[in-house]
Amino acid sequence: MLTGLLGEVLAFESAKHGTGLLTCIAVFVVLAVLSRILLAPFPQIKPVAAVVILSGIALGKESGFMVGMLTMFLSNFYFMQGAWTPFQMFAMGLVGYFPGIFFYNKTATTPRMIAVSVYGFVSVLFLYGGIVDINTVFFTLGEDPTASGVWTVYLAGLPFDLIFAGATAVFLLLLYRPVMKIWLRIYRKYELC
Repeated sequence: MLTGLLGEVLAFESAKHGTGLLTCIAVFVVLAVLSRILLAPFPQIKPVAAVVILSGIALGKESGFMVGMLTMFLSNFYFMQGAWTPFQMFAMGLVGYFPGIFFYNKTATTPRMIAVSVYGFVSVLFLYGGIVDINTVFFTLGEDPTASGVWTVYLAGLPFDLIFAGATAVFLLLLYRPVMKIWLRIYRKYELC
């Protein structure tokens, strides 16, 4: 996991990026961090994953990964850093990476919006929840986890993962069309990224 984080950061840093792309990444990171912090009173009902997914669609896979990774790192200064932070960074980075492969910079049609929403639900439930729960397995079961212990951890986290996944799907249905419409207009007008 740390190798994946380091590899993506080094790959991103070795490429030449204009200030337009870096500005776009910063804007998506700020939106994602604020969405996570402002809705802190509502556990698991946050548009943070939706914003990260939209960044991957708008900016591409590497930028989507960076937005996801930076969002979790920076927002955890508010929520608290811990051993779970690298797991969250890697998982949310992957949540932003794959839409950059499957949906990158496409027009905002209804079938695509539904596909993105389904991707959001599945990726948060299995990818994000699965990776972050690995941290829980290690720190609750110790060095010699049993199969029943691992299943217990994953089943205990399932209601939270389902709520987060459902909220992400709903936020994507609400935000996909307006965000992509704004993004495509900015992209065509200024060719920032």
